Amino acid sequence: NSDWAIKQLQFIFPQRNESVWRAAFGSYLQSNHRSIKIFEILRDEYKYALDNLYLLMGTEDGESDVVDRLSQNLFIYYLWDVYPLTGEASLLERFYSKTNGDRKRWAQLFNNIGRSLKSSSPDLEQSLTDRAIAFFDWRFKQAEPLELQKFSFWLEAECLDPEWRLRSYSKVLSFGPGEDFGFSFQVRSLHKLLPYHQSLVVECFSKITDIMGQQSLMYILAKDAKPILKSGLNSDNMHVRKNAERARENLLRFGSFEYLDLE
Repeated sequence: NSDWAIKQLQFIFPQRNESVWRAAFGSYLQSNHRSIKIFEILRDEYKYALDNLYLLMGTEDGESDVVDRLSQNLFIYYLWDVYPLTGEASLLERFYSKTNGDRKRWAQLFNNIGRSLKSSSPDLEQSLTDRAIAFFDWRFKQAEPLELQKFSFWLEAECLDPEWRLRSYSKVLSFGPGEDFGFSFQVRSLHKLLPYHQSLVVECFSKITDIMGQQSLMYILAKDAKPILKSGLNSDNMHVRKNAERARENLLRFGSFEYLDLE
């Protein structure tokens, strides 16, 4: 009963009592499935949460932090076309504005979205994938490395076009290794994508080896890397061969002599 629920909001989520509101709305976020109908009733509560994020943040006494859950909900409602990506009506853009001083929140949300896309059906509705791609394009324009370097799960998301994933990953690699510079999972994903677009896979792999020179602690699995290198070195495309040659030279320079003979 929407009319009844609206009348009870001030008692269920009493904004005048911060501790009670925190407990009630935090529990709601953590324990309930997303619902467009309920969101429309609670839209003002979401706005209040965004304007008072400190109420939902974890504390030293062990209280859980539900801001990540809040941001994931906001993305899903955008994905469901409840509100636009940007503009005054976008609660998702408001979240980014309110967390501009804590961009690890951006990275966490970007990573969680990638994880959700990876878990989605390969036949995900086109309108949803279109909005996910529009979201990526928007975040890429922001050019925050801390955020974009969390692309691993996006690369594995089969609901997104393989060529788009590879082109996007190639662009993301231009931001360098970031804090989490282990590339084993990404190279494994590139190996899986090799049949779909050889040139882009080799391009991404060569960029990874360029980045490896910037770090002393980086490891990739030869069983995933060797097929990419061998495919590139045997390509009829000169550009692909040059990328593969550069990648092998980088690897040999780092002392990875198992790539010397690829027969």
